[in-house]
Amino acid sequence: MEARYTAFKIIHDVIYKNKYSNMVLESYMNNAKLTNDDRRLCMNITMGTLRNSIYLEYLLSPYIKDITNTKPELLTILKMGIYQYLFMDKIPQYAMVDESCNIARKAVSNNSAGFVNAVLRNFIRKYKEDDKVVPPHIRYSCTIEAYNAMRTMLSEDQCIDMLKSFNEPQDTYISINTHFHDRDTVIANMAKQGYELSLTDDKCARVVSSKSPSSSEEFNNGAIIVQDEKASDIAKLMNVKKGMTVLDACASPGGKTIYMANAMADTGKITACDIVQSRVSKMKENIRRCGFTNVECMVKDMKISYADMIEKFDCVLIDAPCSGLGVAGKRPEIKLKFVSAQSLAITQKALLETCSKYVKKGGTLVYGTCTVNRMENQDVTESFLKSNTDYVFDEDFADRGFYAASLIRK
Repeated sequence: MEARYTAFKIIHDVIYKNKYSNMVLESYMNNAKLTNDDRRLCMNITMGTLRNSIYLEYLLSPYIKDITNTKPELLTILKMGIYQYLFMDKIPQYAMVDESCNIARKAVSNNSAGFVNAVLRNFIRKYKEDDKVVPPHIRYSCTIEAYNAMRTMLSEDQCIDMLKSFNEPQDTYISINTHFHDRDTVIANMAKQGYELSLTDDKCARVVSSKSPSSSEEFNNGAIIVQDEKASDIAKLMNVKKGMTVLDACASPGGKTIYMANAMADTGKITACDIVQSRVSKMKENIRRCGFTNVECMVKDMKISYADMIEKFDCVLIDAPCSGLGVAGKRPEIKLKFVSAQSLAITQKALLETCSKYVKKGGTLVYGTCTVNRMENQDVTESFLKSNTDYVFDEDFADRGFYAASLIRK
């Protein structure tokens, strides 16, 4: 029961208490002291239920008289139950129902177990796949606003394919700290710990393992950072060289900063900023773990103009705060809760306008996000270029949920 009860707490807190799945998943499982098998079960139920939450609620609605007034705890238990019934073939029906009732007794009340039992058994008895067309935003569990935002950049088929991919297990990628560590040695050491790595370029690799790379010895000694392959591509677009002065304007948690420090062979200087002290502290910890000394971390609101930064940097990176739709496969709550990005777009334009002043003439300004929404991507860079004729477009990409544009100051 412990694995399912832990999954229940995670799902409930992510959906109804606005907690972040990437932050609570590991901590809740660690606190529960789950075995490896129980961790896998908890992970599968948690992520599967979250990824399909809107669709599961849609399927449940005919079996509950007033689903809008159903207690969140009970709705969480029921969604977990029918997720296991529909998507996890190895879970026996009786085990799913019994465990769901046990969670209801523990989390809500003895009486609520009868309600859970009745709904699940009624669902199992009567449910048949319906031939009627379910709108894609319901079938793949995102808000209609999220679906419409993604359609500003994708065709209907492309959007559905991406939403399908969000509901599948996600690949994990790492960047290897090749300045202080030998790449092949890192790969061999991780293999001994049960990690299978396949290189995607000279510094990045895809990881296959039931364990998180952040649990490895190589992570602890700073030989790797966990970073999506496309996030690395944003850092690559900076094209940094040894000895450069670089500004990472929205740097936390420091993954792209570390990637650039590695590419610069710990030379030159990177100024890494974030608006929140706790994030800067975490960034300092990550950079220190990896051993780089060419990075200065600062608490700064980069929407504000700082006279001492004007035309100081060869390259400036704005990894802008965004809606995050491109990483909804790893953080499914994003697609469940997205409503609007208008306020984000205002912030993004302000950051680009202010930080553009910090680039030396002939220098590079890179703007990037991890979202699939034209309002936050192309519209921001196109608006900037129209009002800043001292900049010209260099190149951009939009791939697997990430966007970045490189702009050159004349």
